[in-house]
Amino acid sequence: VATVTPAAAATALSACNATALQQALSSGGSYDLSICTAQTVTLTSPLTSSGTTTLSYTGAASSSPKITAASTGTKSGLLQVNGGSLTLVGLTLTGLTLPTDPTQPAEGGAAYVASGATLTLQSDTVTGSGAAGGKATAGTNGISGTPNGTAASGASAAGLGGGVYNAGTL
Repeated sequence: VATVTPAAAATALSACNATALQQALSSGGSYDLSICTAQTVTLTSPLTSSGTTTLSYTGAASSSPKITAASTGTKSGLLQVNGGSLTLVGLTLTGLTLPTDPTQPAEGGAAYVASGATLTLQSDTVTGSGAAGGKATAGTNGISGTPNGTAASGASAAGLGGGVYNAGTL
């Protein structure tokens, strides 16, 4: 007789701010972002992930939490998936255009996915993000395809991956 182990319930995020999001990404696990309904989290540095984490919002799309930044001070965008697996459900990543670097292009206005890492976008929106190019870089625009109902609009680049730069698995 096989025993079925139920999936672990998502942990409620402790607050709707960059610190709480980074703690969740650093700890790993599954997190419910209901506390962030219709709120915007503004970053001053990229959120980084290298474990296995799910951040999900299951409310109305019109009230989706937004993650944005005026600047992250780096050549990488709102999220850096450096290893492991990050799943985002029902979120909006928006409004970061990475600056031009004369030596190399910026990578991933909304997200950077490193080699060996996985980013899963499910019913998310990636919009209004860009990556400026370096010397003689033609670059690519937006996201390749629109996985799992994810919408990509207004994402442009002269760098690499105006919406998502993917060297891993998307």
